[in-house]
Amino acid sequence: MTKTLRHSLTVAAAVLLTAAPVWAAMPILEDSAEVDRLNAQVNSAGVGTITVRRCDQCAEETMRIREATKLYLGRDLLPLAKLRDYLGKGATVVFKPDEPEVVRIRLWRPAPGE
Repeated sequence: MTKTLRHSLTVAAAVLLTAAPVWAAMPILEDSAEVDRLNAQVNSAGVGTITVRRCDQCAEETMRIREATKLYLGRDLLPLAKLRDYLGKGATVVFKPDEPEVVRIRLWRPAPGE
């Protein structure tokens, strides 16, 4: 191994080792779950609850959908009231890890007829 390569690897290892405690201390701001079929109970405005699993072995959890929850199809922001059109479709649900509140829902497929 050349002297330059050895020096580069030593510097890289030192940077990674000193940065590790910083990464460990970073708070988790959001978590997500992929759902094959949206299972939500919402009113005409799209506000209500949704059931998700954080992992395949995890128990189902019910989370709140509020007026502030964002609904996306691709990059397009949709009115939350359109959520009812996508029930039973796949989506990624992003939520706050320390409380059962949905931040945003990103739909996988368009609703029939779109």
